[in-house]
Amino acid sequence: MSLLREIYYGNIMFTETGIMENREYRKRNDKLNKLEEEFKTSLNAGQQEMLIEYNNAFTSVNSISEAEGFLFGFKTGALLMIELLTGADIDIP
Repeated sequence: MSLLREIYYGNIMFTETGIMENREYRKRNDKLNKLEEEFKTSLNAGQQEMLIEYNNAFTSVNSISEAEGFLFGFKTGALLMIELLTGADIDIP
């Protein structure tokens, strides 16, 4: 596994603080969870299962997207450092 992926997946920790400590994140996440629970009570068993499948699929896609964004950010930062240190113009791939 690449170093960046090791960092992203938490195998290398830079700090013990994380997004869960962000007050705004917690507030919005709590609201999302509350709305989901309220919505689920209005669904029958088959619809609830479909919602679970939807949430799992969404989480999977979102996880890939976040990982790719994380990797792109690091790579862009590294290219910026190279450009600053060498004075050469670097094209973003």
